[in-house]
Amino acid sequence: MIKGIDPDDIVFVSKNVHIITDRHIEEDSSETAIGTTKRGNGPAYRDKYSRKGKRACDMHELQPYLIDVYEEFHGVAECSILFEGAQGALLDIDHGTYPFVTSSNCVSGQAAAAASILPPFFKVFLTSASREEALAKTLFSPALIIWA
Repeated sequence: MIKGIDPDDIVFVSKNVHIITDRHIEEDSSETAIGTTKRGNGPAYRDKYSRKGKRACDMHELQPYLIDVYEEFHGVAECSILFEGAQGALLDIDHGTYPFVTSSNCVSGQAAAAASILPPFFKVFLTSASREEALAKTLFSPALIIWA
C-alpha cells in the first residue's frame, strides 16, 4: 500500500501481456551485438513473435490482477485510462532509425492497438512538452495518453 492507496483495486494487468522471465534477462545480459537495456525485452519480444512466450494468463500468481481489456472497457459509457510511453517514433521497430531501435512499436497509435481500444475514442493526448510541442508530438511521442 502506498500512502493509503490500495493498488489491488486500481492496478490491473492485461491477461494477454507477455512476461519477461529471468531467462530473458540472463540472455539479454550476455548479448553484446547491439546496445540494450539488459532487462530482457529483446528476448521476450522474440519469444512473443515466435509464439513461445509466456503470457500473464499463464501465471497463477497474477490471476487476481488480470483483466480482459476488451471486455472491461468496450461498451462503457465513460472511462479514463492512462497510457504511458517514453520513447518516440525514431525508436519504433517499424518506423525508427533501424537498426538503432527498440524491440517494440512505440508510436502513440500502438497504445490503442495494444489496449484493443479504437483510436476515435481517444479524447486527450498529453505530453511533457509545451502546448505547441505537444500538438506536434502527439502522433509520435506521447508521454501520457488519456482516454475518457
